[in-house]
Amino acid sequence: MGKKLSLGKGTGRNPQIVRAGIEDVARAAGVSVATVSRVVNRNYPYISQATRQKVLDVIEKLHYTPNRLIRSLQAGRTKVIAYASLYPGLFRQDEVQVRTLVGIYGAGRTFGYDILLPTDPLLDNDQPRVENLLDGRCDGVILETPKGSPVLEILAAHAFPTVVLGNRYVPQGIGTVCGDIRDGTRQALKYLLDRGHRRIAHLAGPTQLWDEAQCRLDTYLETLKEAGIPTDRDLILPSWGTETWAVDQDQVRQSLDAWLALDQPPTAVFCASDRLALALMEAAAHRALRIPEDLSIIGFDDMPAAGHCRPALTTVNIDQNELAQAAMQMLDVLIEKRLGTSNPPDQVEDKPLTTARTLPAQLVIRGSTT
Repeated sequence: MGKKLSLGKGTGRNPQIVRAGIEDVARAAGVSVATVSRVVNRNYPYISQATRQKVLDVIEKLHYTPNRLIRSLQAGRTKVIAYASLYPGLFRQDEVQVRTLVGIYGAGRTFGYDILLPTDPLLDNDQPRVENLLDGRCDGVILETPKGSPVLEILAAHAFPTVVLGNRYVPQGIGTVCGDIRDGTRQALKYLLDRGHRRIAHLAGPTQLWDEAQCRLDTYLETLKEAGIPTDRDLILPSWGTETWAVDQDQVRQSLDAWLALDQPPTAVFCASDRLALALMEAAAHRALRIPEDLSIIGFDDMPAAGHCRPALTTVNIDQNELAQAAMQMLDVLIEKRLGTSNPPDQVEDKPLTTARTLPAQLVIRGSTT
């Protein structure tokens, strides 16, 4: 029978409350305890719809609440996943990453997971903290990590369910979800080319560390080559953040001055991020340049500020909520696979589940280009 919980004496209330146990539910529904357990844990491939509904009705009537800790120990899972980053200054510097985090929290609720958020970024040489992810406190992890991070090798060696955002090159067994950076970049460049621009500069991101930044640069070069425009290295200037997408306003101004000093200055600039684009717009205003009349500018990310600056910024959008949903769905399947569940309950029939997904990019045309 259910356990009696005492509220103590002298409260003026009913001195005892009876909390229904799993045996009470089984008895009232006329099924076995194992059947109730399968319904509670959504493991019911061989349970009829009628039986399942009968158990659920009794659970509601008796106000039965399973002990989550006990369920976790019995099932070998916690229903907690971690969202971690090897991106210093994650929430202080990048609105796009914050939008991703909000999306992951929402997706976590959809799939029944709580989110564990480390207070500091993981570091490549911080093996003890990485190994903390493996000690059973969470079922899996969604990571943002640069190219070649040894953290991924550690997680892959332990077959720990892991999904990486924005990095296409991961060890076998690690999932990856990316926006279509290549197509988004091509859309931006072709838009400028179709409007007659031939001197198109690129304000690049941290290409040595981040795959997404390198993909933008590579696609920029390929697209211009396909259009018959020779590479001009003077039109390509890197970002100066060593590990992040942090923006140095002074360096952006120096880049613009270097371009303006050329015999043939650029008429348009494709920026690797909106934050770089907004910094360039500010630098252009200091030089009395009109946007887009004197200089067209395109960003990447479609952060909220892009639609509120003047002129509003033309940019490339990748839906961060969709990215988070796809990552959570993939991670859930990897977790179920590790636990040996034959029929993952959260599988979506219309969306094939693989260990690599690429989400579409969309050019958002606003006032900063002509």
